[in-house]
Amino acid sequence: MGKIKRRFDLIRASRYCPQPTSIIPELSMTNSSKIPNEKSPRSDSTGILSVIHDPSILSTRILLVHDNEDALDALSTILKRQGYNVYTARTPEDAVEQNILPDVAVLHLADHSLSREHRDLLIAQWSARGTRIVTVGNPWERRACYSDAFVAEPYRFSRLVLTILEVRSQRPSRSRAA
Repeated sequence: MGKIKRRFDLIRASRYCPQPTSIIPELSMTNSSKIPNEKSPRSDSTGILSVIHDPSILSTRILLVHDNEDALDALSTILKRQGYNVYTARTPEDAVEQNILPDVAVLHLADHSLSREHRDLLIAQWSARGTRIVTVGNPWERRACYSDAFVAEPYRFSRLVLTILEVRSQRPSRSRAA
């Protein structure tokens, strides 16, 4: 009788005590093997991003340019856990000095060290090389620059990641010189 009562108490306790979850829901990744035929990423109502494994992910290079180190680290961690090659830079000048050709560049527009002319020149240079541009900034900055996608602040990391993945899938194929 004691064993049955103890099992019942454990079952009842598990119903009322939620399982531990991550503080940042976007960092709680689920296994994509449960969705065998799906080819695009999806997000459920909780904002938890489901990772869909795609062989082209391993060759996708993403450059993140953001002046906020915490946001840069969090987004970099999320994308690296999904298998992307992620490069980070605190300023646009650092991004240019790295001398990489990313497939997708995420540029934070609120960086005060970046003039509008320099920003437009940087976006034009990357676009001419076939890089897709995702800009992040205040809603009134949306029309100020030419990019493939825009995410307004404040944003959820899951929304930004989905935008990056959508832009990456629109990327035309190009041959890369080794």
